[in-house]
Amino acid sequence: MNKRSSTSYRQPTKTIARTLALTHAVKLLTTRRQKAAIAAKSYVRKARDLCSTLNYGEYKLVATHCLDRDVKAWEDFRTSVVGRLNARDLTIAYLAGPEPTNDIMTLLDLGVRAENIWAFEVSDVEFERAIKDVRDSNIRGIKLIKMKMEEYFAATPRRFDVIYFDACATFPSNEKKTLQVVSSIFRNSALNPLGVLITNFSAPDKNNELDLKNYSHLIASYLYPKRTLDARSGKIFYAGCSAEEHGMSVSETTMHSLAEDDPAESDGENDLDSEYLFDKVASNFDFYYGSYITRQIMDIGAITAPTERLISSKLWDNMFVRREDLAVSSRKYFLNDEFSYIHEGGNFSLLRTIDFLDIHKDKKIPYPDSARTFFRRWMNQLIETNGDENRGVETILAFYACKDDRSLWRAGMLDVRDFKYRLEMPQLCDVPTEELGFYPVFAQFSYPAHLNVKEAKRFTYVADGKKNRMFLDVLPFDECRYIYDWLSSGHLVAGDLEVMSTQLTFRLALDALVKNNHNYQDDFLYGGHALPINLIEEGSLKKRIDLNGNS
Repeated sequence: MNKRSSTSYRQPTKTIARTLALTHAVKLLTTRRQKAAIAAKSYVRKARDLCSTLNYGEYKLVATHCLDRDVKAWEDFRTSVVGRLNARDLTIAYLAGPEPTNDIMTLLDLGVRAENIWAFEVSDVEFERAIKDVRDSNIRGIKLIKMKMEEYFAATPRRFDVIYFDACATFPSNEKKTLQVVSSIFRNSALNPLGVLITNFSAPDKNNELDLKNYSHLIASYLYPKRTLDARSGKIFYAGCSAEEHGMSVSETTMHSLAEDDPAESDGENDLDSEYLFDKVASNFDFYYGSYITRQIMDIGAITAPTERLISSKLWDNMFVRREDLAVSSRKYFLNDEFSYIHEGGNFSLLRTIDFLDIHKDKKIPYPDSARTFFRRWMNQLIETNGDENRGVETILAFYACKDDRSLWRAGMLDVRDFKYRLEMPQLCDVPTEELGFYPVFAQFSYPAHLNVKEAKRFTYVADGKKNRMFLDVLPFDECRYIYDWLSSGHLVAGDLEVMSTQLTFRLALDALVKNNHNYQDDFLYGGHALPINLIEEGSLKKRIDLNGNS
C-alpha cells in the first residue's frame, strides 16, 4: 500500500476542525439562516426609521416617501426567496478521500440525511477504500461518485447547500488545480442561492525559497489594490487601511519596471526607504496567505465567475457589445495614459493585479521565468482560458470596461444608461450614479454570489503528526436575489426607479449589501451607501482562529 493510501484523517485536531466547520455550515443554513442572508428582513424598515431621525432633508424624504406597502412587499419577497430549511433538507457535496465516513458521521450527527450526501473521489485506490469504508458502516443512501467534483458540477444541474472542498493542497496549486475547482463551483452555480462553501488549503513549503517568492508576489499583487488590508494589533484584528494608503509599494521588482518607464519615479535615496508589501507578505506569510484565500474567493463569486458565465452566453450581446469588439476597445485601459485613474484605489483592483503580475504586457517587469509560469497558471485556473491567459485578461477587462464605459452598453442596458440619477434620486450618504443601476442589472443575468462577511468563520491548524499549516474557511454565500430581482429587468428598470417609493425600497435593501462589502470590494456598487456608516456597522471579517491554541 502506498503512503497516500495509508493516510488517515482521524487526527484529533483534524476531527475538531471538521466538526467546527460542518457544524457552523449547518447552523448557518438552518437556525441562523435569517442571519446568513446579507440583508435582514427588518433592514429596509429599520433603515427607513433611522432616516426619520436625521435632520438632513433628503433623509426626511425617505422616511415619508418609502411607503409601507412597498416595504411590506419587499419583506414578503425576501421571505419567499430566503425560505426556511431544516438539517434534513440540506444537500452536501464533499471530497470523499479513503475515509468518507469521517464526514458522513459528523453530518448525520448534525441531522443531515444520508440520502442528501454526495461524496467524490477520483483515485482508483482511494475509491476502493472509500467503497469499503461506506459498506462497512452499513449506512445506505450515500452517493459515492468516482469523478472529479468540479466535473460533476459541470455535467449536472444539481445544486448543493454545502460544498466542502477539503483540498489538502495549496491555493492555487498546479497539481490539484485548487483555484480551478473553486472557480468552477461558482461558474456552474453549484451552490444554492444561499449556500456555504467550506475550503481547506495548505500553506506552501516556506522553506522552498522559489515557492515562497512566487506566492508572495501573487499575494502582494492581489492585496495591494484592495480597499483594506487585514491588520492586527496585539489580539485585535481589524480591516486596516490599504497598503497604498500606508505608503507602501507592491514590490521592489514592480518598482524596477516603473523606474525604467519613468526615471523620475526613482532615486536611489528614496528606494532605500521604500516599504514593500511583498516583504511584509514574505515575512508574515501565514497571515497574508489566509487573507488572500478569503479575498480571492470573494472576488470569484462576485466578479470573475459571473462575468465569465455571462460573456459566454447570448445574454451578453443583449446587454453589451460583442466580446470580439470589446476585446479591442478595452485594451485602452492598459495602454492609454488617459485611463491612469484605474491605477489608483480599489475600483479596478483585479486590473491592477494583472498589471502588477505583468500578465498582459511585453514582459516589462523583470520576473524570473518560474514566476511568470506561476502567474500564467493562476490566470488559467481563475478563468477557463484553454491555455491562453490573454482570454482570462479579456474576461476581467470586459467587466471593468462595461462598468466604466457606457458606450459599450446595448439595448438591455439603455434604461440604466439614460436614467437621470442625480435628478431623479435623492442624494443620501453618497451621490447617486450609474453604479446603482449597472451592477444590479448585470447581477440579474449573471448571478453573482456575495460572501456574508459577518457570518464567515476561518480557522488555521496543524494536524497532529503533520507539518503543513492548514487554512479552513467556512464562507456563507448569498446571491441576494431578493435585492436584484426586486427590480424589473434592464428594459423596464427606469419605470421602477421613477416611482419614488419603489426606488427608495430598493436603495435601502441594496444598502445592506453595500455595507457588507464596504471594507472589501470597491469594484462594484462604489458610492452606493444610502445611510451613513456611523449609523449601521459595516461588515468585517473576524480573526482566523488557531485551533492549536496559538494567538
